[in-house]
Amino acid sequence: MSGLIRYDRNSAGIQVLLESPAMAAAMTARATAGLTVFQAIAPRVSNRYAESGHVTTGTDSYPTSRAAAHIVADVAYARAVERRHHTLARVADTIAPGR
Repeated sequence: MSGLIRYDRNSAGIQVLLESPAMAAAMTARATAGLTVFQAIAPRVSNRYAESGHVTTGTDSYPTSRAAAHIVADVAYARAVERRHHTLARVADTIAPGR
């Protein structure tokens, strides 16, 4: 059986990686790049929607604790714009790994 590789999961090590400053920096970098795309493709009647976009960082806790960064548009009508144009979903497609 030569050539077989055995993988033993190290859950504690994976958790350390998910919560590490390096992971936080990687998530923030992706979100920041996505914010640039968001601001470029956001529909405009005025610039308020595009300008309301920002990156939030912190920790998500589902299913396990991990570094996270989110792109948020926080004008009052953001939900209606998203429902019609799917801007943030399109941004997610551009910053997804392997794209």
